[in-house]
Amino acid sequence: MAPEDSRLRKIEVIVGPAKLDRVREAVLDIGVVHGMTVEEIRDFAGNRTESAFPAPVMAPRLRIEIAVDGEWAEAVVQAICRAADTRRGQGEERIVILPMQDAIRIRTGERGASVL
Repeated sequence: MAPEDSRLRKIEVIVGPAKLDRVREAVLDIGVVHGMTVEEIRDFAGNRTESAFPAPVMAPRLRIEIAVDGEWAEAVVQAICRAADTRRGQGEERIVILPMQDAIRIRTGERGASVL
């Protein structure tokens, strides 16, 4: 791994299906993200009722994965937060930012941020 590759970040976003188009547009409008992976998942979240024994809920959600150069990670996260804002409703949206060791384009063997 080259030292400059340690700047790479993977942003994982969990949102409800209705938010996909807004999040996708917000991220692509920044101009530094050229693609993303979207996967349908069932998110295990505890029922937030006042019950002493809350029943688990398996809610339909989407996991969006975006790889970016670290210098753009905060801008991408802010765009996602604006697009998926749930202050007016009940949402379980969240973002996790992970360091990436490297990225490799299989066809050419190219490595690092230029692959993204």
